[in-house]
Amino acid sequence: MKRIRTAFSVISIFTLLSILAAPVFALDPIYQIPNKIIDVSKIDIKTVSCAIIKSSIDNRISNFNTRYNNHLEVYTKLTDRLEQMIEKWQGWGYETSNVEGDLDNLKEMIKEYKDDHEDLIAKLTAARDSCGSSSYSTKVTAAKEALKELRGDTVAIRNLYQSILRQHILELKNQETE
Repeated sequence: MKRIRTAFSVISIFTLLSILAAPVFALDPIYQIPNKIIDVSKIDIKTVSCAIIKSSIDNRISNFNTRYNNHLEVYTKLTDRLEQMIEKWQGWGYETSNVEGDLDNLKEMIKEYKDDHEDLIAKLTAARDSCGSSSYSTKVTAAKEALKELRGDTVAIRNLYQSILRQHILELKNQETE
């Protein structure tokens, strides 16, 4: 009875891995399974699972890069628009030192966001390359911490805009022009 359960669990694991790995391996001819019958006992589960993990991490890196580019586009438009508006407000005689200070803070935060993104991608790549080794879990933990830092940067930029920068822009309305 014990042998039947063991054999059934091995076959179930192999079936599950083949279903999950099919999209990953379908594009790469190295991993294509030949049409002949394969002995299940000769398949290295570690190799298959590492291939799946590497593919998953590559997808995550791609998603992070897409979101990074979207964030940078929004941040660039925001800083460009603020610079244009500061010039207009100064031309009209408004005191814009608070908004200029906020703009400088925003630029510093964007630079920190860029640095943290590069750090995250480097740590994810290191984790991907160490799949199957003993240092894999520590590198994944480091990547998770880098992701928390990156998320903190986006939240800080959003909070700066919503709570401080908008307030300073609204204060410009109450100023008397010279």
